[in-house]
Amino acid sequence: MSDQKTERGTRRQGDKGTRGQGDKETRRQGGRNMKSILLIAFIAFVGSSAQAQWYPVTSGTTEHLHDIVFIDKDTGYCGGDGVILRTTDGGEGWETIFSADSLSVQNICIVKEKLLYAFALKSGASYLVSTVLSASPLDWSIRPISYRPVGVKVYNDAIYFVDLYGGIKLKKLKDDILSTVVHDVVGIFDISALLSGRRVLS
Repeated sequence: MSDQKTERGTRRQGDKGTRGQGDKETRRQGGRNMKSILLIAFIAFVGSSAQAQWYPVTSGTTEHLHDIVFIDKDTGYCGGDGVILRTTDGGEGWETIFSADSLSVQNICIVKEKLLYAFALKSGASYLVSTVLSASPLDWSIRPISYRPVGVKVYNDAIYFVDLYGGIKLKKLKDDILSTVVHDVVGIFDISALLSGRRVLS
């Protein structure tokens, strides 16, 4: 943390007629300085005790990135315009594992820690990109879909999302089978939170 300095306010005292006003101004200025000192001390304390530190890393791509997911502390996947990236060192380094210039990957899901699903857009149409992560080399499937997922979440080895093309209904994708979530299951989700991308499981 860079050094920060505060300056004490000073006021030259005049004759007795102005001394009281000068003392009052000095007290006000001193109060402001004390607040600054306390704030700086608080920042220094919090800064020294904080565990998480954020800093930029190189992604290896100049494309816009839209979603990121980690399956453990080291392995994560990131999707963006025409690319899917992977890290195996906690985000320090990234490699491109999928590239398709015309597809914009909006959401990435990992199911059972071995299946990668990515929802992408191309010229206004929706696509599902998928692969088995244990395969070598990775064999990618790209197919058009009739739904537009937003607020995508994984729960109990299934993918849940709100379908913008389906009248704002909560839907589930499991084992490549799409279904509309029944009414008594909807209660564990907050659809408005899904639409805004916030945490949705109760």
